[in-house]
Order: sequence, then structure tokens, then C-alpha cells
Amino acid sequence: MIEFQPATAFDCGVLFSNLRAHDRAEMEAAHPDLTAMDLWDACKAPHEATAAFHDGELICIFGVSAHPVYADIGIPWLLGTPLLDGFMLHVCKLGRKYVAEWLQRYTVLTNLTDKRNRRIILWLRWLGFKFAPEEVPMGPNAIPFTQFFKVQPCVTPSASPW
Repeated sequence: MIEFQPATAFDCGVLFSNLRAHDRAEMEAAHPDLTAMDLWDACKAPHEATAAFHDGELICIFGVSAHPVYADIGIPWLLGTPLLDGFMLHVCKLGRKYVAEWLQRYTVLTNLTDKRNRRIILWLRWLGFKFAPEEVPMGPNAIPFTQFFKVQPCVTPSASPW
């Protein structure tokens, strides 16, 4: 059984020291100087971060951060330990629930992901995210990233009885 709880500084340290290879490559490409403390800063309020555990072992931390300028934009993210691969289906299914909740608070969810991380791109598509056609070079080695986004569904007014 997977248990979820708010992420702590300790969880961020565990995650940082035990990232999956794909996540470490993406993080190093985009933010080569990122530290465990930077990760913890991204998890603290006003951001939202949830840690997932199985039998007390950290699987992943995921959340949504408020855009620093635009209040209606949320920045979803997920980083996992090697255990995530064994629980991917369960986490994928729960992802739809969290994305729906986040879209209640934000008009747009958007972030960038490493184009080399095909599994995450497939998962994001499954969650209903769209992708910008242009690549975005990230970090000192200009690794190609792609922007993904999901927009809050429009509410269509009901037909007028008049």
C-alpha cells in the first residue's frame, strides 16, 4: 500500500541522494547547481509537495508550485527514487486526481521536461497534457527540453430557458 503525506526536509534529502537516473539527468541538465536545500525550498509553502511511501521507503515527491509572477499558473513537478519504476502505474492513476485538483486552483499547469525522458512524456500525454512544438535549450549544455501544459476546461453556460 502506498501512503501519502506532506513532504519534509528529510524526505527531500533522501530523494536528492537517491534520484532515479532519468530524474537526476533532467535536474542536472536544467539546474546543475541545485542542492537538496533548493529542493526543500521548492517543497515549502506556499508550494505544495506530497511524498509517496511504500513500507516506509520513499517512492517520489510531487507537487505544484505557484508561478512567481502569474497567480493563475501552476508548475507541476515530480521527482522519484528508483522505487518509482515499480509503482508507476499506481502513481500514474493518482496523477489524474491531483492534476484535476490543481486545475481547480490554477487556470494553466505548465513546466518543462527533458525530451530524452520518453517515459515521463508518455505519462504526461496520458494525463492530458499538450506539448509546445518548439524545443527549449536548457542548462550549460543546451539540452533540449519541451514545454508541457494543460489548461483549465472552459465552462460552457447552460442553454437559456428564454
